[in-house]
Amino acid sequence: MKRWMPPAALLLVAACTSAPLTAPAPCPETWTGQAPEETTVGGAADMLVPGTLAGALMCAYPGDNMTEGEALGGQRNLSPDETARMARDLNHLPAGPGSGACTLAGGPETNYLVRVDYAGGERLWLTTGEEVNHCTDTANGSFKTGAYLGEAMTAAYRTGKWTTPRRADPCHRSLGRRGQEFDMVPGRPVGVLVCGDDSKRDHGRDVALALAGELNTIPARPGGGSCTGTPTETYQLQFRYAEGPGVGVSVRVGCRPPIHNGSLSGTGEFPGLKALATGG
Repeated sequence: MKRWMPPAALLLVAACTSAPLTAPAPCPETWTGQAPEETTVGGAADMLVPGTLAGALMCAYPGDNMTEGEALGGQRNLSPDETARMARDLNHLPAGPGSGACTLAGGPETNYLVRVDYAGGERLWLTTGEEVNHCTDTANGSFKTGAYLGEAMTAAYRTGKWTTPRRADPCHRSLGRRGQEFDMVPGRPVGVLVCGDDSKRDHGRDVALALAGELNTIPARPGGGSCTGTPTETYQLQFRYAEGPGVGVSVRVGCRPPIHNGSLSGTGEFPGLKALATGG
């Protein structure tokens, strides 16, 4: 015997079941080098991970850099808090190619697809990876950075925790910072490490701001870091910030142009750097 149901209840059931929620897209089974779908998230052309996030899914494709089409090797969810920490750092990174030269060594490589989820049901995919030459880009389909994030991505995949990416060598630590395409030292750094050929010394906010102000007044134009001549002295300036990655500026005395930050090349003289590096 069929159970009678009032017409109003039937309409309510139909309204609730006629448009089921779309399930989040799973990890693709094979790495193709491309996001599995285009993003419609606003602001994705201006930064890697815009907006307020609900979490992320990391998909790992281990293999080597001499082959293609790696199979899915595993996946891990990131909490909303860890996803927000990742987005904070990634959104500070500059657009464009990386600042280092790429070698061509063969070796292990793990590619990652990172599905970033939004509370409203939207999603965005990042392509990134860790490989022996440290030259993998990170992109969302509309915005790309050449800053290398391989070790940070692998650590997040293994632990579920995000840590700010940086190089081990303190004199070459920074990956670059958003805004360095326009200013040699963008924003307001809170400190600077000045490294010379045989010495290094750390300085606080006052020296960092003064040095940044001087660097931002020199003539500069887009440039990747090449120069003509043999440097007689070389200095690495590592500017750090209260939040997010820092900016590295190299000064090669006797080379033209002598000053580079990974995005800009500039011309100027800074005779006080030796004293800042040695404390003399």
